[in-house]
Amino acid sequence: MWWCDELTSMFTLGDSHIDTGNALIIAAPVMPIWTDKPPYGETFFGHPAGRFSDGRVIIDFIAEEFGLPFLPAVLAKSSNVSQGVNFAVGGATAVEVGFLERNNLVPFKLPNNSELGWFGFVGDVLKACCGAGGAYNWDPNAFCGMPGAAACRNPSAYVSWDGVHYTEAANRYIARGWLYLYGPYADPPILTAVQH
Repeated sequence: MWWCDELTSMFTLGDSHIDTGNALIIAAPVMPIWTDKPPYGETFFGHPAGRFSDGRVIIDFIAEEFGLPFLPAVLAKSSNVSQGVNFAVGGATAVEVGFLERNNLVPFKLPNNSELGWFGFVGDVLKACCGAGGAYNWDPNAFCGMPGAAACRNPSAYVSWDGVHYTEAANRYIARGWLYLYGPYADPPILTAVQH
């Protein structure tokens, strides 16, 4: 692909949906965080990789498309950041949290179950793949990675990994929607903008 030769690095800002390990590095000394425990990372990495997913997150798919390596978390203090670094950290917001609370805003809205079936997700896809029971397989006292929580057998059939974050399958779908002409999530799609 011609654009792979032109893009030599990528630097990203964001929240837990593209964090590649910064939240884990920040939180580990002061509070428990569960992304360093199985089953996080199981689908692609085979072990926890600092991501809030069963595998790759959106930015991993975008880096891959441009022929770049997965972006290291800036707090990992990688010796080589010439091809980019990820500044995203779980819990980050673009606006002050009070604004979101005062205006009753939510970070995202999912379509209903029947619409999700159009994208290859089947069954009760709004349930979290990894959780500890309840109507949506989500319990604030037993997050994914904690004792009592378990992962589903087929994460690729689910949208939600842990009740808050996407599965690798959903991350791939979103990334493709940002990158390509048929994607409704970026206007213009990233690859169209890069070509100009």
